[in-house]
Amino acid sequence: MSKRILTVDDSRTMREMVAMTLRNAGFHVIQADDGVNALKVLADNEVDVIITAQHAQHGRPGACQGPARADATGWITKPFDPQRLLQVVNEVCQ
Repeated sequence: MSKRILTVDDSRTMREMVAMTLRNAGFHVIQADDGVNALKVLADNEVDVIITAQHAQHGRPGACQGPARADATGWITKPFDPQRLLQVVNEVCQ
């Protein structure tokens, strides 16, 4: 059974690019455009991975460490490299 991935990003273009990359690799993708909608999706669906945008506050000490402090299992930066995205998702799914 394919892994179910929730993608959350306010940019429709970014969501579609990520979804296309993941679907082409055989993943089942569910999308949300913000955190509120993501919570609604999670209320009705089980997912294996959540991919969400995090806006770094540039110029702030430690801004690049946000994902690590949020206990993220893996992260990539925008603009994303499709191969790196798949690498990180596959690592998280193991």
